[in-house]
Amino acid sequence: MIYVLFLLGLVFIVKAGDFFVDSSINIAKYFHVSDLVIGATIVSIGTTLPETIVSATSAFLGYSNMAYGNAIGSIICNSGLILGLTLSFSTVFIKRENIKNIVIFYLIAFFYYFMIAIFEKRFEQKDGMILLFIYVIYMSYMIYSKKEENKNFENKDISISKNILVLIISALFLGLGSRLLVDNGTIIARNLGISEAVIGITVIALGTSLPELITSLTALKKGHPSMSVGNIMGANLLNLIFVSAVAILIRPFDVPKDKVLMGINSSIIVDIPLSFLMMIIIILPIIIKNRTYKFQGIILLLLYVLFCVFQYFY
Repeated sequence: MIYVLFLLGLVFIVKAGDFFVDSSINIAKYFHVSDLVIGATIVSIGTTLPETIVSATSAFLGYSNMAYGNAIGSIICNSGLILGLTLSFSTVFIKRENIKNIVIFYLIAFFYYFMIAIFEKRFEQKDGMILLFIYVIYMSYMIYSKKEENKNFENKDISISKNILVLIISALFLGLGSRLLVDNGTIIARNLGISEAVIGITVIALGTSLPELITSLTALKKGHPSMSVGNIMGANLLNLIFVSAVAILIRPFDVPKDKVLMGINSSIIVDIPLSFLMMIIIILPIIIKNRTYKFQGIILLLLYVLFCVFQYFY
């Protein structure tokens, strides 16, 4: 039965991801908003619902390792596995101006998060409020400042209410599918003797990141690769400023101390720095050349594999 529910969850996210991307594209066209922006806002909100639900529930139940590991682990999984796969199969041309605001907000959020982890080693409710404040500013700025000029497109044949309804329903099924995968995948992992700390930052992070994987690959298949990039960059930012903020506000928690490397908490010298390094690998070619390269995807995939090996065997 566990395996049946696991497969049912997979079916849900595959089909829901298809509908989610289609409705997102139609909404983008209706409001003359670019694929990148819609990916970094509406799509990333929908695909981070599982992370939000799992982190909030984990924090409420007192499982701080799960709440922390899910947010950081999801960034690593999004960048290393999902965008690694996407970039390995497609070259994306994106103007540096189009990612400037996402990068600025990410850098601000990351350094604030990193400083708290290093010096305070505990996230208090004030930190959650600050991260949530950054989220509100980010969403407001992205939505109202990035309208795309597209006078040749007529949007009168698009039913905005229908597409919003489809978007909401498909997002719910993405969340349900991910929950089935996470719950049953965790049981399967435990049966194989995998620890909860490792489950949180790998299995749970992978399970809650599956909507991003499906929507990114679906967008790529439908000829909208910039939506894939926008989705992952937006989702990574939201994992820091929304998913983490919700968990912290529900119940403040300490930075996990499960693993130590060279006498230092591995969360501080491996997990968080790796999440930042992966974002830099994604961002730099776009800033320098206004495009991505397939070798980026290969490097990201390799880093993700090494990260998983470290988590399971160290």
